[in-house]
Amino acid sequence: MVKNTMNTWIRNVNNVACDATTVDPATLYHPTLAVQFISVPEDVQNGALWTGKAWVNPAPLDVESALDPVTPASIAPTLPAWAFYERFSVQEAAAINASDDLLVKELRNRLERREKNNVPVDCADPDVIGMLVLLVQKELLTKERMRLILSVKQA
Repeated sequence: MVKNTMNTWIRNVNNVACDATTVDPATLYHPTLAVQFISVPEDVQNGALWTGKAWVNPAPLDVESALDPVTPASIAPTLPAWAFYERFSVQEAAAINASDDLLVKELRNRLERREKNNVPVDCADPDVIGMLVLLVQKELLTKERMRLILSVKQA
C-alpha cells in the first residue's frame, strides 16, 4: 500500500469514492479488502466522482432547507421497505428507476436490499432523509413530495 501523506483513503467503485477513511485501511479491514483502497487528497468525500483527471465531490446536501417545515412529530414511523417505496408516485418511481446517475442507482440498490432482507425503513433516519434530499437535488422529486413521503399522512 502506498504511504498516504494526507491520510485519506477510499475505494474506487465504478469511479465513485466509497468507504472514505482517515485510518489506514490495513488496520481496519481484511487484507483482501484493504488492498482495494487508494490514497487520495484529504478533501475527497464519499460519493465523489472520478473524472479521469480529478475527484469531484458531490454537492453538499442541504437537509435543513429541504426539510423545512418537516418536524419530528410529522415524520412517519418505521415502514416496511415495500410500503415506503409505495409512497412514490408511478412517475417518480419510473424516473428513479430510469436514472443512470450512480448515486441514484446506489439509493435504489439500498432500498432493494432492505426489501429483500425485510429491513424496515425508518423515515426519521438521517440516511433515509439524505437519500430523499439527493433525489430532490437530482430533480427526481420535489421538496413537497419529499415532505409527503416522509410524513405521517400517506403521500
